[in-house]
Amino acid sequence: MLGFSVYLGQQLDKDYILKMASMGYDVVFTSLQIPEESKHNQLAYLGELCQLLSSYKITYIIDVNPSLLNQSLYSYLNQLPHGAFYIRIDDQLNVDLIQEVQSHGLKCCLNASTMTEDMLALIYQHDFKAQLLYCHNYYPRPDTGLSFSFIKNRNDLIQKYDKHAKICAFIPGSKLRGPLFKGLPTIESHRKKHPLVAAHELHSIGVSNILISDLALSQHLALQLSDMLKSRHFTLRLDYLEDSYSSNILKVHTSRIDSPENVIRSQFSRAYNDTTISAIGTTHRHVGDVTVDNQLNGRYEGEIQVLKVDLPGHPHINYIAHINSEDIPLLALIQPGDTFKLTYTCLLYTSDAADDSL
Repeated sequence: MLGFSVYLGQQLDKDYILKMASMGYDVVFTSLQIPEESKHNQLAYLGELCQLLSSYKITYIIDVNPSLLNQSLYSYLNQLPHGAFYIRIDDQLNVDLIQEVQSHGLKCCLNASTMTEDMLALIYQHDFKAQLLYCHNYYPRPDTGLSFSFIKNRNDLIQKYDKHAKICAFIPGSKLRGPLFKGLPTIESHRKKHPLVAAHELHSIGVSNILISDLALSQHLALQLSDMLKSRHFTLRLDYLEDSYSSNILKVHTSRIDSPENVIRSQFSRAYNDTTISAIGTTHRHVGDVTVDNQLNGRYEGEIQVLKVDLPGHPHINYIAHINSEDIPLLALIQPGDTFKLTYTCLLYTSDAADDSL
């Protein structure tokens, strides 16, 4: 599951919502308890949102204070076109409340950040497991986000009771939400990290479902994130390329299964090469450099590598391209067997948020 947030205090950004859904983002997080939003418009916009996405299979997570749960709200939700509604109970959780939500044909999402062992033990005495989802909090105020170790501890606790539990957490987007405009991460250290790095780290500690918390994620980043999570594929932009190597460079590469520590080796790149590569050499190799082995390297001639660390230059190795600085953090995420595509335009890249937001 991969999701994004839609807030109900203003008119819907329909273009953004439809583009995200068309890219396979199948979870929408929203809330009925944000103080800055107009209560008058929230339910109307929620109905508009469900109608807009009625042709997609979408899971909705609706953050609700228990005081808002009444027969009027249940009736309204059940008459909307929707895939699956999960009511996220932020606090005051108890078994009776879970049973009440489920008795109205809805599912429950529990606050993973505040879950305790006593509550889990009580929950799993009942037959709730198939109907439950867990979702961590996000934290608009700087310095209030949670730690990596805290989230791992909570995830481990939940998975102790259900090893297949679906757990969600948030990473910031490109268009930040007010009133603070400081990002909405679950983990504090993710507030200024590359979204793919944040998502990768959450996956490594048991988070199965990544949600974009802010108002929007740029189109390029949204595609990169979807490709990484669904296909283990990465698109890396170049800000420099020697034209004579473009036919060998601008294609899909595979990271070798026996991948070394310092470089990414393109598994089939030697087979791509059908010319003699003159020996030019390099004086130094920098992080993000793309190199090719020249004729002095014998049977390795034509091998393409991407540098993950700075290394000394070598007369057998030619420098032929460089990864754009915004994509360099992704190099550390590429695992053995992953695929990556190198792309190039003549323009230098600036902020994704400014140039290609959805």
